Amino acid sequence: MSFSFDSKQYAFKDIQAVIAGENVAEFAEVKFGSKRDKEYSYYRGDKAHSIQWGNIENSGSIKLSQAAVERLMDKAPEQDITQLQINVVIAFAPELGTKRTTFTLLAVEFTEWEIGMAQGDKKAEIDLPIMFLRVAKG
Repeated sequence: MSFSFDSKQYAFKDIQAVIAGENVAEFAEVKFGSKRDKEYSYYRGDKAHSIQWGNIENSGSIKLSQAAVERLMDKAPEQDITQLQINVVIAFAPELGTKRTTFTLLAVEFTEWEIGMAQGDKKAEIDLPIMFLRVAKG
């Protein structure tokens, strides 16, 4: 039996982000993942008998340029992006015509935002923490 293994790794230049229906080029970082609440169950003795599973929490962050954040504000109720619920699609494609890996974050909401700059900064990048209901890989 033979196995085919593709060891191609993605670079940041290979990522596309579609945020609120817009293919956004001005993003500097994206992180997302899931965390499941787990705990040991103890009964007689001092060793755990099992591991109990609990709720799942999906979260991450997206770092965008100030211009991209302002476009999101224009789409948001009362120009408050913490009231906005959107889908975010992150696609990894190393070259045109090659197989893409896509993650769709469903029902994304921004939990907070803060704009700031310091002396010497050449651009404003805003880190937006997110929470979302599900992630679909396609």
